[in-house]
Amino acid sequence: MGGKNVQIVMDDANLDLAVEAHSGCIRTTGQRCTATSRLIIHKDVASKMISMLVERAKALKVGNGLDESVNMGPCVNESQLNTVLGYVEIARRTVPS
Repeated sequence: MGGKNVQIVMDDANLDLAVEAHSGCIRTTGQRCTATSRLIIHKDVASKMISMLVERAKALKVGNGLDESVNMGPCVNESQLNTVLGYVEIARRTVPS
């Protein structure tokens, strides 16, 4: 995986737990070396897992990282923000809606 942190979700996985585990990368805005950056999902549960991830993303509260009700705080600096926005754009172009 080129040093990237992968999460593998098999067809017998507890999908609620898998979504929660993947959400760990969100808590630090993906800015830590252990943040999951790739998902490999068994084809039999892929649609369900993706739907669950989309619902989790839609429910995110973004804001002040010191506020305990916030799920995702700010990027560390403008350069990191631009990197994240670039990845968002890639996802928008490549992930079917």
